[in-house]
Amino acid sequence: MPPRIEQTDNGSVYVLDAQAVREVLSYTHWIPWKKGFRAEFMRKYYPGWDLTDLIEALKEAGALVKARGSPPPLLRLSDPCKIHRGTHPDP
Repeated sequence: MPPRIEQTDNGSVYVLDAQAVREVLSYTHWIPWKKGFRAEFMRKYYPGWDLTDLIEALKEAGALVKARGSPPPLLRLSDPCKIHRGTHPDP
């Protein structure tokens, strides 16, 4: 499922609801990576991003949190989150 894209005064943003974030997280598993599905997914839906930077942007947007004793990031999203669409933000 592609993310929704909105135009703002500061450029375009991806708008991800809980389902879109879950889909991103599904590509963190090693099977999609080994089979090349991760790269294809990122090229198609998030061009210019790599998965690690996208996960970090989701954390910064408050969509993901790291719970104590929980290796994977936990989804914490009631409202859609927005991240700038261009190449990942400058460090």
